[in-house]
Amino acid sequence: MAGDSTKDIKKAAADKLKLWIVLLNRSITERNPREKQLIIVLGLIGIAFFDYWILINPVVKTYVRVSSQYVPLETELKGLRADRKNQKLIEKKWNEAKADLENAEKCFIALDEMPSFLENISKLAQDSGVQVTALQPLERTKKAGDSKKKGTLNSSPYPAVLIRLNASGGTHEIGKFLSCLENSATCIKIKDVKISAHAMDDHRHGLELEVAVYRLEARR
Repeated sequence: MAGDSTKDIKKAAADKLKLWIVLLNRSITERNPREKQLIIVLGLIGIAFFDYWILINPVVKTYVRVSSQYVPLETELKGLRADRKNQKLIEKKWNEAKADLENAEKCFIALDEMPSFLENISKLAQDSGVQVTALQPLERTKKAGDSKKKGTLNSSPYPAVLIRLNASGGTHEIGKFLSCLENSATCIKIKDVKISAHAMDDHRHGLELEVAVYRLEARR
């Protein structure tokens, strides 16, 4: 029963298609030659548009999409090939940079080296003939608008530590002491120097000195 019903539907559709073809052919035949040419041209345009929309347009869209992805992928592939080709050179440069960084960090002080560093400054002053009367690290005081700066300082692996020193000595001795600080193996930056006359000795001067050293934070 189902097979007969399907055959009937197909037969009815075929009959209708034949009828439409006959009517279309009769309509074209009854028209003058100019109208026939116009109908044929419109039919060809319709067929061409149908072919483009159904067949060519999807292919063009796919090609454009793939082409837009191809260029960056090709560039990335070339970069990966170059990195692989220069792998030994890159590793060499990395090791050299790592060694340079380790050597540079030797001039910074570790977290637990501040007491010994202060002792070294006192000894350096004593060896230069300068008498130290006060030596202490300075704590940063918070000011308005310092919150952003504080975050920047905390994010640095080498935060600066300020140290204030009060001492007395002769002109030659103070100059020698400052020169020793600047040429120290530890990275010391002189921030402020004040030299004043000594109240009790004309041959000696008072020295107020503020320096900055850089502390090496623990690796995270």
